[in-house]
Amino acid sequence: MKNIINKNIAALLVLSAAALPLTTQAATEATINITAKVMDVMDLTVSSDAVEFLGDMQAQDVKITTSNNKPAKITVSTTSETADNILSLVEKDDAALTLPVSVTIAGDTAAAFDSSHVMAHNLSGLSTDAVTTLHLAPQKDTHQNAGEYKGSLTVKLEAL
Repeated sequence: MKNIINKNIAALLVLSAAALPLTTQAATEATINITAKVMDVMDLTVSSDAVEFLGDMQAQDVKITTSNNKPAKITVSTTSETADNILSLVEKDDAALTLPVSVTIAGDTAAAFDSSHVMAHNLSGLSTDAVTTLHLAPQKDTHQNAGEYKGSLTVKLEAL
């Protein structure tokens, strides 16, 4: 009788083990791999895409608003001649005539045009709606020839 009871107990143990979920019969630990991808945020807008100096030729500011989630820089470039932060606007009918315009970035005295006509301003790693001011001031002298002077600047936001 003892033998029959032992066989019944063994059979019950086997049946109960088979009924348990596999996870309770498996290892005592598991590793879960997690991946998260954060996309680059690099947004730039300007307060004005056209600047006109009329009449008294007052200086004007262009506000550059940026959002970035990694270190970045604003670059200001031109194909026109530059020297000492001066952009040369060219008269539309006579390329020999120019109007110098001072180009500076407020609060960044180190920002200057290089030999490739590019000015750079570094931004912090994380910013939302940060405003950088580009200051444009015509340098008209009393002997400036009349005419319509043109030039352009390209503003970019680039990762460092």
